[in-house]
Amino acid sequence: MLFRSKPITTARPNAAGFVITTSLAIPVGKHKITFHAKEDGYMKAGEGSATLVVSKASTDMHQTSMTAHKATSVTLRATLIRKTDKMALPNQTVTFFVGGAKVGTGVTDASGQASLAYTTPKSAGKYALKVTFAGDASYLKSVYSKAMLTVK
Repeated sequence: MLFRSKPITTARPNAAGFVITTSLAIPVGKHKITFHAKEDGYMKAGEGSATLVVSKASTDMHQTSMTAHKATSVTLRATLIRKTDKMALPNQTVTFFVGGAKVGTGVTDASGQASLAYTTPKSAGKYALKVTFAGDASYLKSVYSKAMLTVK
């Protein structure tokens, strides 16, 4: 297959005659893909083209509830993955919230985990934790708000 006149993959058709390939680095949008086939015992020579539509990928986030003492330093953590294959998304900025207030941002590492040093409130109680990913040119936004911070 060719994309922007450059080869992007080679593959043989499956038993149903379809060529299936994954992990192509093609940006979001509509793209013309050209196919060239050489006669090789499986198929006759031929060529054609089609429009390939690449959409933004869905994301998913997770954050764990935690318990800590008043006015102590803790590390807030969140994990960001691509929903389709559960692959970690590195180098993405996520925003942390405690009790509805934005407390900072973190950048995901190779395992999709972001962290933020945070000093717990001086008042005991339960505080809702939330983490958000705004999305970008390749990925849709994501929000996780099921975790709690219990301060004793």
